[in-house]
Amino acid sequence: MNIRVTVISFFIFLAVNVLAQNSSTYLVEISLADNEKLNKLENLKIPVLHFTDESLITLLTQPKLNKVEELNIIYKILDDKHVNDRYYIVSSSNQIDFFSKIAGEQIVFKCEGNVIVKNLNRSISDLVKKNINSVELIGMKLFKNEKFVLPQSGFQISDSTIAQIVSAVNADSVRYIIQSLQDFETRFLFASTRDSVAGWIKAQFHRWGYTDVVIDSFEYDGTWQKNVVATLPVLYTRDKINIVGGHHVS
Repeated sequence: MNIRVTVISFFIFLAVNVLAQNSSTYLVEISLADNEKLNKLENLKIPVLHFTDESLITLLTQPKLNKVEELNIIYKILDDKHVNDRYYIVSSSNQIDFFSKIAGEQIVFKCEGNVIVKNLNRSISDLVKKNINSVELIGMKLFKNEKFVLPQSGFQISDSTIAQIVSAVNADSVRYIIQSLQDFETRFLFASTRDSVAGWIKAQFHRWGYTDVVIDSFEYDGTWQKNVVATLPVLYTRDKINIVGGHHVS
C-alpha cells in the first residue's frame, strides 16, 4: 500500500512539475546570425520586445523555447520571468556616469548604448531628471524576417542600375537631415523637444513640395505624441494607396 501511494505521489509530482515548466516564461536572446533559418523562426510567431543587429529579445514559454531549440538556433536565457515582472529599455544621450546613475537596478541585458532593466526601482520622472530615458518593453508585434537572402545563382544587378541609384543620392541633403535631427540632442518620446521634432519634419515635407501635411496627435502614457502624415496625390492608379512609415523618435 505504501509503495502504491508513493508511486502515485511521484506521478502527481512529475505531472505538476511538467505543467509548471510548460507555463514558465523566459526572457530570451535569439541569434539572428543564420539567415536561412529566419523564415522558420518567423513561423513560430515570436513576439518582439527589442532588436539589435545580431539578435532578437523576446519572451518565450518553455514549449516555444523547445521549438527554437529544435531549429538549432542559438539562444540564451536572460531571465526567468514571473507574473508581475516588467522589463524596460534604459538609455541616455550622455553615457558619462550612465551606470552609476542606474546603480541598484537589475540589468538583465546590455547592448550598445542601452540596457534592459527588470522591475525599475526608480520612477520614470526621476530617471528623466538624470537624463535617463526608459520605455517599458511590450511585445506588440511578432517577429518578421526582413532580411533578404540572395540566391546562390541567377541573380544580378547591372552596374548601370547601381550607378543610377547612387547618383540620385544627394550627400549634402542626407548630411543636413541627419545633422538637423542630431541637433535636437534627443528625440525621446517623453522629451520636451518631441513637438519641435514633429514640427521640423512637417516643414521638411513642405520644403519638398508636399501640400497635404498634417499633424496627427495621440495620447500615450499620459503624454501627447505626434505623427507627421504627408500625402502625395498621383495621376494614375488612384485606386491604390502606398504607405511608407518610419520612426522619428529615438
